[in-house]
Amino acid sequence: MTQAEMEKAVEFILNQQAAATTSLGTLSTKVDQLTEDVMALKEIARPQTQSLDQLATIVQGLADGQAKLTESQTKLTDGQAKLVEAQRRTDERLNAFITVVERYISEGRNGNQGGKP
Repeated sequence: MTQAEMEKAVEFILNQQAAATTSLGTLSTKVDQLTEDVMALKEIARPQTQSLDQLATIVQGLADGQAKLTESQTKLTDGQAKLVEAQRRTDERLNAFITVVERYISEGRNGNQGGKP
């Protein structure tokens, strides 16, 4: 390799090194800007994160309230079923009583002695 070729190769390498150094500086600047942007986004997201935490707490409270409401509704349903059964028994007894009273009246025992008017 001649001296001129050697100088040309060294110049090429130095130009490539300079270009790489310039590109690295540009990349470093962009990374720094991206870091700043990420930090800014983190600060912007902080209130939303807090709001989501509060919302999660509220939703949990609603879920707990719904569970209690479901439990109360189940108890009311059970109580209503018992009340319906008690009403059915009362109706049966009342119907039996009405039948006895109607038979008593229809047989002429409505207060007259000996069945005579």
